[in-house]
Amino acid sequence: MIKTWRLDLAHATLVVASQNERMAEIVYFGARLPDELDLEQLVLAGQLDISGGMLDEIVRFQFALRQALQSKATPGSN
Repeated sequence: MIKTWRLDLAHATLVVASQNERMAEIVYFGARLPDELDLEQLVLAGQLDISGGMLDEIVRFQFALRQALQSKATPGSN
């Protein structure tokens, strides 16, 4: 099962996808995509068989957002 999310700006699109309940990954970031584009097909098109038919799966890079570290400086100090 593939879940997709997209964020469109005036001239760019960001597509994030999660496959088989795994952590989401960025699958596209670039020029704005047509609104009617099938995002599931976009995800599937990006899956390359670079292992030469081996049964091992290529480890995919995943990302996780984290809270930014808070500054420990005192306001007005140098």
